Amino acid sequence: MRLLWIQPGGIGDFIVAMPGMAWVKQGLKPKWFEVWGESHNLPLVQVPGYADHAVALAETGIDRYPMPEAFFERLREFDLVLSWWGAGAAALARRHPNSYFLKALPPGASFHVQDFKRNQLEGLFGPNGPDFPPFPKILWTLEDLRIAEQRLASEQSGAVVVIHPSASGNEKRWPDANFAALAVRLAQEREMQILLAEGPQDRSICDEVANLIAARKVKVELGRLKLENLRQLSAVLSLCALYVGNDSGITHLAAASETPTLAIFTVTNPKVWAPRGPSVRVCVNPTVDEAWARLCELSDHGA
Repeated sequence: MRLLWIQPGGIGDFIVAMPGMAWVKQGLKPKWFEVWGESHNLPLVQVPGYADHAVALAETGIDRYPMPEAFFERLREFDLVLSWWGAGAAALARRHPNSYFLKALPPGASFHVQDFKRNQLEGLFGPNGPDFPPFPKILWTLEDLRIAEQRLASEQSGAVVVIHPSASGNEKRWPDANFAALAVRLAQEREMQILLAEGPQDRSICDEVANLIAARKVKVELGRLKLENLRQLSAVLSLCALYVGNDSGITHLAAASETPTLAIFTVTNPKVWAPRGPSVRVCVNPTVDEAWARLCELSDHGA
């Protein structure tokens, strides 16, 4: 069987879908498993163990109206299509008899998005397959790990904590001054080195946090972490002692990388969007002291 999984959305949307991908692949054992998604997310499945092939949505014609005939010709290459793409679901169903459009999480939901996706898939294939993964799992190549070790080679005088002060909206961001204060405490009291994770749109935010740290006039070993390949970024995160960030895709990535992760929520609901991983703590609108206490739990207990 040739199986196609169509997954739109940002980094966090893609990562919370990865347990479902793993579950379906293990249960159905397709001969060919292909994933279509946003181009920046695809490295996460372009590794042995996930997809046999991955294609950027913009290259498929799915976002055009009307959908081109070439798009439907590509669909006919697959025996089963699972799609979370909202537009054109009726046309998709008419042209491919074994395709399923699965709805997005409804507004105001009070249950976790990963559990919602699990219920959708079990509704299609039954609950009696393999165990559903409890959290996303990132796989790396040896080259990814080599790059990660090289990137951190200059940071080996102490444990490294990654701080990502950005998010998809300003309302989701904990104040920059709080991140700066937390960074100083980590450097002074735990002798940790700080890396500010800087995505393509994050330079001004990271500059502001760095300036606030510098204004305190204490010694902080501070650097920047810039890697646009998400799988390679995950490999770096997996080698770090701690991660702190807002409700963002990179926070989901850190948790899935098994990095001890503190996720700080402001306006969104952690019951729905908290990152899942083996070592995660969540704070909602915390003070710096409250965030510090949760970080100490992570670092002291390795939880």
